[in-house]
Amino acid sequence: MTGLLSLVRVLETLNTTAIAMAMTLSTADISIQLLMDTMNALQEIESRVTARTFAAVMDPTKGPEVRDVLAQLLAVLDETSSDGVI
Repeated sequence: MTGLLSLVRVLETLNTTAIAMAMTLSTADISIQLLMDTMNALQEIESRVTARTFAAVMDPTKGPEVRDVLAQLLAVLDETSSDGVI
């Protein structure tokens, strides 16, 4: 759960940074930065989930923990979708 909270904090920081940058950057600049931040965050998430999955393959007792993390990630996305976007 701590990792998930860290992820939420990172995403909140990215959002705050984007808002601050909005005052000085064009819409295109902001869009490009958002895409870059999103891709970086997704790559980090993918790396960490993949590492946990490989560890669970070697130790099947870790499987439920990996599944729980995945469910939590999806739940956070569902809970924070204010406009119904997937």
